[in-house]
This record gives sequence, C-alpha cells and structure tokens, in this order.
Amino acid sequence: MMKHRGKINLSKFSRFQFAWSFGLALLFNISAASCQNKSETEISDPTSFIPFKSEYKVQDLSISTAYVEIPKSLGTVDLDEVSGMAFSITNPGFIWVHQDSGDGATIYLLDASNSETVGSYTLAGFSNRDWEDMEIGPGPIAGKSYIYIAETGDNEQKYGDYAILRFEEPKFAEQQRGKNISISEGIDKIDFKYPAKNHDVECLLIDPLTKNIYLVTKRDFLGKVYEIPFPQKSSGQNTPVDVGTFPFTFITAGSVSKDGLQVAIKTYDRIFYWTRQPKQSFVDMLAGTPELLPYQREPQGEAFCFHLDGGYFTLSEKANDKVPDLYFYSKK
Repeated sequence: MMKHRGKINLSKFSRFQFAWSFGLALLFNISAASCQNKSETEISDPTSFIPFKSEYKVQDLSISTAYVEIPKSLGTVDLDEVSGMAFSITNPGFIWVHQDSGDGATIYLLDASNSETVGSYTLAGFSNRDWEDMEIGPGPIAGKSYIYIAETGDNEQKYGDYAILRFEEPKFAEQQRGKNISISEGIDKIDFKYPAKNHDVECLLIDPLTKNIYLVTKRDFLGKVYEIPFPQKSSGQNTPVDVGTFPFTFITAGSVSKDGLQVAIKTYDRIFYWTRQPKQSFVDMLAGTPELLPYQREPQGEAFCFHLDGGYFTLSEKANDKVPDLYFYSKK
C-alpha cells in the first residue's frame, strides 16, 4: 500500500469520523472547563445546585495536633456580651469585637496582647437588633479590608428580614485611644430573606477568594449553610441559597483565615476545622469531613477568630458571674 508523506488522504467516511471525534473532544473540553469554572466561582445556577448533606459522626472526628491543647489567657475583657470577633488586618495586633443585642451599634478594638479596649466606633444611623458575628475580608473595592457584621440573630425566628453591614475597616490612631468615633459614611446594608423559613444565625463566613457570604444556622435540628454570592445587592433584597447541611447544631461562631484556606465553625463545646485543597470551592470544602480544634470549654463561648500569623482566639460572654478571658491557642 502506498504511504503518503506530509499529507493525509481521508476518505469521505474517515473525514466524517475525524470531524465527529474532533467535535466530541471539543465538547468534552468545554464541559470540563465549565465544571471547573463552576467549582471556582461557586454556584452559577442555584436552581440546579444540589446541597450537600454531611453524615460523619461527630464523636469519630480526630483532634488536630497542630495547635496547643491548653490556651494562654491574654487577660480579662471589660465587655460582658461579646458575640462576634475578628482579627484586624488594618491594625495588626488588635482584635475587633461587638456585643450582643442590648448594646448600641458599636464595635470595639481590643489590644490582642492584654485584652484592653483601646477605642470604640459607632455606626451612625444604625441599631443593634441582634448582632451575632463579624468577619473581615475583601469587598467591592480591591485592596481594601472590610468589616462585615451579621444582623442575623433571631432566637424566636420571628423577624423575617435580616441584614449584613459592610464597611471599610477603620484605621486606629493613638489620639483615638479611649474615645468613641462615629462612622457615618460608606456603610453598605445587605438586606436578605431566606427562601423558605426564618433562621437564627450566629455564624458568618466570608470567602476571601470569591467574596461570597456564608451563613450557618443555629437552631435548626441540623445546621444549614446558606450562600449569598458576590456581588451582593446593597439595595433591594438578596435571597440566600441553601448549599448544605451539617450533622451538628447550636453553632455560635465561625471564621475564615485571611488566605481562605482554613475555616472554623464553633458550637458551645466544639470547634470544627476544615482545610482547603488547591482549586477547591468553599462549598466543596465544607462538604468534606473536618477535624476538631483543641478547645477548653468556656461558660458561654460565642466568639472565635483566626490570628493572621497562625493560631486562634476564643472569647465567651459573661456567664455565672465569671468575667470572660480572651484565650489564644498557638501553633505548635
């Protein structure tokens, strides 16, 4: 049989086979790229998304050996009802906290070395119906650090409307020490309603890689996870998407590391801990089986955050007349 060099002589049938194979390969590559993009950007079509349902047994989870088991007390805190906490990016060495309902629309800055309150900032024109958690992460303007506050508490699940406040993280100046500063501009109010029923939420998470917001319910029989994709609307209603269910409940706090590769979700007696794999979506990470972080149970522990350089902080509300200490668990 004669061999052709430099040119392929295709019969009509083989040309059809070649075109069909090429088209199929192209379609496969496009589909694979589409799946990859969906994983990286989270949910593009909520109606077609199937929420995860984790079924591991909490009692079988291992405890991470990367952190010390006994925390260091950094001193008592002069606030009785702290329910949200975030380590500052703009002010290294300081921690932002806020109190529960009954306090004003005020955040406080603590010195992480001794737990001293160095200043406070009040959001003018806003109230604290039931603030339950806070996070720090990126936002609408690249390169800026934003505080997110969850106006999401609802013990009796009666409100129906909820909000997340977002504003650029203030820069502390020494002349502000001991003073209260008013913040009156640049505050976004992200209103939302859940699609089916009301929820009490004390855990707010911000994925710094996508800027998506995640809310984890407290009083459902099993904790549910909802997502509000970026960009969130600051006028009109947002509708969170149900993305999954955990096999535990009574969730009181949560935090995401600055690089987005570590996530912790806290109950009154445990801290669940996930680490993110390369190119893994936030939801896929949460769908996996976590470890537990070492935790010395507090009277009413409702605040948690990661340190920028490793380790994590916990803080309780005042309970049984015990003044809360700020605790730090360092890496080994």
